[in-house]
Amino acid sequence: MRRPDEDAFPSGLHVGKMTRAMRPAVGLRKERHPFRWTSASVAIIVGLGACAEGRFGARRRAGYPDGAWAAGIQGDVTVETCPGSPSKLVASATPELASSALQMSTRSGPPPAACKRTRFAFRRWPSQTDILQLTGEKDTVLVTRGFERASRLNCPSPVPFSEAAFTAGKSIAVLTIDASGHVGALSFRQSVGGVNEGRWADQLRGCFFSPATLDGKDVASSFVSAVEWRAEP
Repeated sequence: MRRPDEDAFPSGLHVGKMTRAMRPAVGLRKERHPFRWTSASVAIIVGLGACAEGRFGARRRAGYPDGAWAAGIQGDVTVETCPGSPSKLVASATPELASSALQMSTRSGPPPAACKRTRFAFRRWPSQTDILQLTGEKDTVLVTRGFERASRLNCPSPVPFSEAAFTAGKSIAVLTIDASGHVGALSFRQSVGGVNEGRWADQLRGCFFSPATLDGKDVASSFVSAVEWRAEP
């Protein structure tokens, strides 16, 4: 059983078997696990964890250099990681932050299947706009201190999915989580359309979160969730 292509879910898979009619056998639990729902011919792998962009999971700590932090230095560093090769610097307007970005990319796990560029956005004083944008931006890692990502507390029980209306592919949703922990908006970065994707989106809109915090204060942020729809032989 493989994970969805959206990398870096913080936990492993939890398997919940389904009937032919795809009636939910288990509800959505507090643990941040993707779920794999199956019928006789269809597998629907649902990722409900906080998907950090690139390969950098929500549990790894950002490495903001002490000197740069004290001096108020901030900026962006882009790093490229390729299979079988060390990470390399692509662009950096701030040399003081470059080595830290390279170290983080090196410590982030096995290399991707293909070359991938990741933007490390170092923010000494992240604004609310920075947090909302950078936590939902593709291939981007927000690097700061005192910030904790939003985490899912609970979601409504799933509506049965339709095998007849099945469309293979992958959906990636970007949720806006307000400072009270509610889903304020949902947009699709990648969409297959169809009835099942719509039901999944409706379920996500009903989820409740522990909001992100910055220096102990609740703030709005983005939360990325992915689902892969694929048929089994």
